[in-house]
Amino acid sequence: MSDLGVTASAIALLPARGFVVSAISRRNGSGKSPCQRGYALLSTLNLVTFLALSAGCVALMSTSSRRTSIHRVLNAQALHLASGVFNDAAKRIVSNPALTGILPTSLGAGTVWADVTVDPTASTQRILTAVGTATNFRYTSRRTIRGTMDLLGIPPVFFNALASKNDLTLNGDLRVDSYPLEHVGNVHSNTVTTHNGGGSGYVDGRSSATDQIILSGSPTITGGAESGVAPMVFPGISATFKAQAIAAGITTGNVIVNDGGLVQGKITGRLQIDDPSGCRISGVVWVEGDVRIRGPITGTGTIVSDGRVEIDTRVYDPLTDPSSLAIISTSDDNNSIRLNGSNAFKGLLYAPNGEINIQGNARLYGIAVADMLTFGGNPYITRWTNFDADVPNLPRIPVLKGYQEL
Repeated sequence: MSDLGVTASAIALLPARGFVVSAISRRNGSGKSPCQRGYALLSTLNLVTFLALSAGCVALMSTSSRRTSIHRVLNAQALHLASGVFNDAAKRIVSNPALTGILPTSLGAGTVWADVTVDPTASTQRILTAVGTATNFRYTSRRTIRGTMDLLGIPPVFFNALASKNDLTLNGDLRVDSYPLEHVGNVHSNTVTTHNGGGSGYVDGRSSATDQIILSGSPTITGGAESGVAPMVFPGISATFKAQAIAAGITTGNVIVNDGGLVQGKITGRLQIDDPSGCRISGVVWVEGDVRIRGPITGTGTIVSDGRVEIDTRVYDPLTDPSSLAIISTSDDNNSIRLNGSNAFKGLLYAPNGEINIQGNARLYGIAVADMLTFGGNPYITRWTNFDADVPNLPRIPVLKGYQEL
């Protein structure tokens, strides 16, 4: 009985409870229970929070990306400024070896300066430090470049087998290489370099030109060809350079030597060097007149002629000859230096104001650098790379040895 009463009571209550729930639902108009509405509200709050956090992260990433972009631009600007003031200081050292630096100078939103100090390990070298800064709002970037200038450096033009201030034309019957170091028989022109191959032109090295390279036929250039390069410096022969000879005395009149004797000092006339034994030189020999070479020259030194130089090649083995010789003509004439014959000559030939003419089947072990180079016959030029370590007396200029960003 009791169980049935309980059941009946429960059943009797159900409609009332259903009425209450239905009434509540109608009053709220949602058709959902309070529990369901709580879950919906919580979900909405979570979504809003997520969206807010996402928006914050996007804004933060955008700000970080913008900051990174600004730093990247500033770093590039600062590096360009440092490179510019470095190059400016290097050029100033060429004309003023006593330069101590460049004071801070504002350039737009940036600043540049440079310091030049004496290298404690070598009094002829200068340590060049260049700094560039760039500023944008509250951000500043600083870049530094440091390098070494050698005030008595060997001009780079002398590291070519052939180099000319004016147009350089190499025909197929001309061969250029290098020895003992191979593949560096480089050729250069401060204007146009033309290779007329004809299937036989050969340069075992690199060909370069400040203006352009012209290729005709099928020349072989093992190091490739490059146009648009910076012009090279052809240093002049100063009175100071020639005056080095005066300390060894002055000989008045012409000099003819063939016995292997020592030739030195300044000669006011002509110099003729003949067979069988030629002569020996040491240091700078300054000749005011012409020079004619028809015999061997030994020793380490330089003959500077204010006239023309004629070299007639002779039979000897340059590969066993330890001499380091330079022949320089300051003349501005055609044939300032003329090399002819059918044998070999070992030496560095330089005519900064005139022409070097190489004819016949002559073999030059050395280099030829001039205002203009011309060739005839079937000459063979072998750059003698041992000159790089055993350099005869040459005019020197400040040369950048190397640099790096700190």
